[in-house]
Amino acid sequence: MQAEQDHDRKVTLHLSEACRNPALAAPLLAQKLGISQAEAADRLCSLAGPISAPLSHRNAMGLRAILSTLGVRVDLHPSGHDTPQSLDLSLQMQSWADPEKVAARLEQVIGGSRTEHLRALAQPAGLVLPEIPAAAAAELDRRLRRIRGLVLLHLDRRHACLDLFAPSPLSAEQAKLLSQVSRTFGLTGDATSGAILAGLGQGLAARVLARFAGAGLIAVDRAFQRFDLHLTGYAGWLTKDLADFLAARIGTSRARFEFLSAAEPVRLDTGLTYLQARRFCADYAAIGLFVRPRLRGLPQNADNPIL
Repeated sequence: MQAEQDHDRKVTLHLSEACRNPALAAPLLAQKLGISQAEAADRLCSLAGPISAPLSHRNAMGLRAILSTLGVRVDLHPSGHDTPQSLDLSLQMQSWADPEKVAARLEQVIGGSRTEHLRALAQPAGLVLPEIPAAAAAELDRRLRRIRGLVLLHLDRRHACLDLFAPSPLSAEQAKLLSQVSRTFGLTGDATSGAILAGLGQGLAARVLARFAGAGLIAVDRAFQRFDLHLTGYAGWLTKDLADFLAARIGTSRARFEFLSAAEPVRLDTGLTYLQARRFCADYAAIGLFVRPRLRGLPQNADNPIL
């Protein structure tokens, strides 16, 4: 009887350590869970929360056994164990969306003013609706997904991972304070994303922001970050094959890539997640391309130190 109950109960799979080779396991996980390979790879690269919806104990055990042969270590958690009581929702726009139309539809669904929505949608984290009860978030999600060009992202604050960005250059005094805070809390920046301090929890982020009152620092959870990648140059000569690849990728002439510079880059990709941006940067570097990620909604600032 106990064995039958174990087989019937629902569990979720959680990573017990970061996956070292997500590209190998992602196709299998995508097939088993009915998700895209990109989504599967993202889940395998993160320790925050479950990597599967509730599964039967039998199916979860089988999937865990297969994943273990690929070097992926997972634990089983009872279904509902990690069900959040509330969620933060981030509303963001597709790059091709009409801001005015999206803001007008939001005004009808969530109230507020069109002007406020336009301003919030342009922020790095998008328009954030904090701590929405889980049931209400599900209903709101259903209504908001009808808005063409709108993207909805969710965050369980228990798994928050915040990066701090400076929208304007730090003063010499602020830069000195940044070094002190970095040493005190054992923090570093992120040269890829441009964060001056990276990987903070909610409590620590609040403490650091209080130390920098007036500096205008912005805390953005990685779940809400979206990046555009800009091509700034390449190693050696631009071969015909590489020029053809770039021209086909962004729909422009090959001549556009003959005069690249950091001041006049070419945008290659838009709306990438934090993990996607890192992977794309590595992939481009492997073929000799120099790219610079830009966090959407953040004024660009190349003068701040990355610790």
